[in-house]
Amino acid sequence: MSKQKEVIYSIVASTMTHPTADWVYDQARKRMPRISLGTVYRNLHRLCDEGRLLEITTKRSSRYDANVSRHSHLRCLECDRLEDVHQQDLKQPRRIHGYKILESRMELLGLCPECQQNDQT
Repeated sequence: MSKQKEVIYSIVASTMTHPTADWVYDQARKRMPRISLGTVYRNLHRLCDEGRLLEITTKRSSRYDANVSRHSHLRCLECDRLEDVHQQDLKQPRRIHGYKILESRMELLGLCPECQQNDQT
C-alpha cells in the first residue's frame, strides 16, 4: 500500500465522525503537505473498492467510515451529523416475510440534540 493511501486510511480510521474527503484532505496535508485533493479522492475510492472503507452518501457530501462491520447510521437532517447504530440496537428479526436476512443497512433520519436546541431558540 502506498504511503499516501496508508495516511488516508489511518485518518479515517482515527475518527468516529464519518469525515468528508475535504476534512481528510485537511488532515492529510498536516502529515504530507504536498498531497493533492485528487489523490485523497482517488485513494478514498480505492479503499472503498477494496472493502476497507464504507462510503455513505448524504445530501451534502459523501462521508467515509472505517467501520465496515454490519451497522446502520443515524443522520441529523439539519446539520448532517452521522452516528453509528449497531444491529443489536435495532433488534431486527432474522426473518422478514420468509426471507433469510443476511445483512441490512438502515439510515435513520432525525434531528440531533444540538439542532433541536437551536430550533427551540
